[in-house]
Amino acid sequence: MEYAHNSKVPVEPEEIREHEQRKLEASESIRRERNSKREQHKKPEGYDQHPADERTYEVFGLKNSFDNLSVSSDDRGRMTLAVSSQRSFHGPTHNATRKKLRGSRRRTKYEHWGEFYTAASNFNAGAFAFRTRKNLPEHRILREFKGNAYKYVGRERLEALPFLTLDEDREYLSELRSRDGRTSEEISERMAVERTIVRKTELENRFIRKLRIARRQTYVKPVTEYTEPERITKAVTDGADANDAAVNGSAAGGPRGTGVQGGGSRRNSESDNSSQDIGNKK
Repeated sequence: MEYAHNSKVPVEPEEIREHEQRKLEASESIRRERNSKREQHKKPEGYDQHPADERTYEVFGLKNSFDNLSVSSDDRGRMTLAVSSQRSFHGPTHNATRKKLRGSRRRTKYEHWGEFYTAASNFNAGAFAFRTRKNLPEHRILREFKGNAYKYVGRERLEALPFLTLDEDREYLSELRSRDGRTSEEISERMAVERTIVRKTELENRFIRKLRIARRQTYVKPVTEYTEPERITKAVTDGADANDAAVNGSAAGGPRGTGVQGGGSRRNSESDNSSQDIGNKK
């Protein structure tokens, strides 16, 4: 049984779905996207990081009049998804715990693929975030984010991202189809759930596409300049051999093959000069 926020009055599942459908229809036309670059060093919206955490910078975000999603990454490609809210649907402005998650006052849940953060004082109804332990595929990130949100966050907060409750709608549609209702009310209810599933699926696919692009940009380094390597041909090798021969010949005292003769000529001239000196003395 679900309960309304800060209330002990139970809320029926039909009322939850009806409320969620009205909110989805109201926010569908005013959803805005933010495209950021890590080089701009833009801080995540709705999330103040803990001073001991490695810095992350926003890569993209989704926002409407009620809720906000900020996706950021660090230098190692680890993604952080932070969800916050400004106000409720047809309700007052939220308090500080829903508007922003503060890293110095957060509650941490350590999971296998990442860490899930909630507000320490209002953990099941405030802002929340999920940070991966390493660079994970986008479908794995969404699956882990959704599973942890169901474990640690109240049902009402899941409406901030409509596609988080997509599996519930699919199960409910299967239940309606199994009843095989023939009345106009049952048929219209099935059609309404089908439309909701289509809209949520579109939002989920859009989110996965943007997450895929952002995730690849975090760890793929841009190529600044490319130079084609030099091709080594026979003419190049022949030229190198000729240069080596010329260098070796000059080091030996003349052209190649004349080093010994040159040395012998110097010795012969020295012996002739010594003989001439001895003759003069006589």
